[in-house]
Amino acid sequence: MYSAAPTSSREEWHEEVGVQRVSAKIFDSVQQYHAQIGANVAMSELTALEAKLLKEASKECYAQNWEEALNLFTNALAVSEKTKSCADPGTRGTFVHNIGFCLHCMGEFEAAKAYYEQSIECLKKVDPPLLKKLLNGVLYPERLVFEVIYGGLNYNRIQMTKERLIDIEFNRKPDLKVRGVGSAL
Repeated sequence: MYSAAPTSSREEWHEEVGVQRVSAKIFDSVQQYHAQIGANVAMSELTALEAKLLKEASKECYAQNWEEALNLFTNALAVSEKTKSCADPGTRGTFVHNIGFCLHCMGEFEAAKAYYEQSIECLKKVDPPLLKKLLNGVLYPERLVFEVIYGGLNYNRIQMTKERLIDIEFNRKPDLKVRGVGSAL
């Protein structure tokens, strides 16, 4: 009997196909949205559109409308690629995390895992210059104390994403009661 994947790795093959399917669907959505936006839209309009999409996506997360939130976060990522805001690894990491979060809530565990891992890689690249850290410490001393005691916002984002990866290992959806409904970054 012919099988597309060896029996010993059938589950791995199935998971890989699932990730590829979801990723291809998201990529197609981003490409279509890029095409709809066009090339001659003013940067101010794109920035306003990005903010509006993020606000709407957050509302859909709170309402637990995961497919709609996924669509909106994906479109926001497409716009951010045009505004160049996703050139910042922290911003891109947040967008990618939020897409992973929606997939996680939908039960698309392997696809969510791939997005969470990409998010962690982006967030690891965030390293504000020392001067900025010092200036923030002078202007906002509570931030400096928070960073010294708890490791800072970015460190906590990475840790939270790693916790979500543990949930995925056990095929668990996020516990929305612990962090509040729709706890995208």
